[in-house]
Amino acid sequence: MKMTIKGIEINPGLLNACISRMEAAPFKANDIEGVARKHSSQRLSVEVEIRVADRLIQHFRKQGKIEYSNRYWTWTTIQQAQGVTG
Repeated sequence: MKMTIKGIEINPGLLNACISRMEAAPFKANDIEGVARKHSSQRLSVEVEIRVADRLIQHFRKQGKIEYSNRYWTWTTIQQAQGVTG
């Protein structure tokens, strides 16, 4: 998976860190934004951090792999994301 937001290429390592957090436990979008903030080798704006979380959530929701229930996103499948490079 490649991701470019506002002309900024998002590092695959950052995406993998976000996906790992998504797999670890039920999550909210701001949990993923926090991971993006913490693991970024670039200085990302808050808007870009929000978009990273939003695009990942959209991607896995459209695949039917996550669902929203009781204010949290959770995985719906046994087979989880497998990272972006795997």
